[in-house]
Amino acid sequence: MNISKIIDLGQGRHKITLEGGTFFVLYKKELGKWKLSEGTQLSEEDFSKIKKDILLNRAKKRGLYLLERSGRSENNLAKKLREGGYPDDVVEQAIAYMKSFGYLDDENLARSIVENRRDRKSFKEIIATLRTKEISADLIHQVMEKYYDEEHEREAIKTLMNKKRIDPTNITRDEKNKFFNYLARKGFSYDSIQSIFRI
Repeated sequence: MNISKIIDLGQGRHKITLEGGTFFVLYKKELGKWKLSEGTQLSEEDFSKIKKDILLNRAKKRGLYLLERSGRSENNLAKKLREGGYPDDVVEQAIAYMKSFGYLDDENLARSIVENRRDRKSFKEIIATLRTKEISADLIHQVMEKYYDEEHEREAIKTLMNKKRIDPTNITRDEKNKFFNYLARKGFSYDSIQSIFRI
């Protein structure tokens, strides 16, 4: 494999790009150790050793660091690791490692998001949040069906009403319409809003 380009990323880090587009990141000392430079050949054997001895351990540590900072789905974490310069097979091994210890569980993450937001967010808002976490559509459907129903949406509306100090039994038509539109913009269903206001 020909090394087509080496870019200095600063702080001693270098991006090594192979012919075909595969890239990875090493520190300056590692470049010297493996005698890597633009235009030279990297054997399959040496690349395998670099991945096993250096990149995999770093990918695991980086993945755990990212998970500690914020809950992430498998797809999102894999994407972040690839962006960080870890080859696909290294990313797959790192993901498998984190899943084996229970550090990465999309269903758990989705359930937690739903349970933490269902008392103040609409069905649509929660789905949007799950999508930003890059959780699969099938799993989103399963989790929402299991952990969020019409009663949760009505309770979320009541929470917002209390927050805004709105009494549905003592409200003008204009105030009612204004709040109705506010809830609709937030994604609450017409039926759920209507059940609270009895419009």
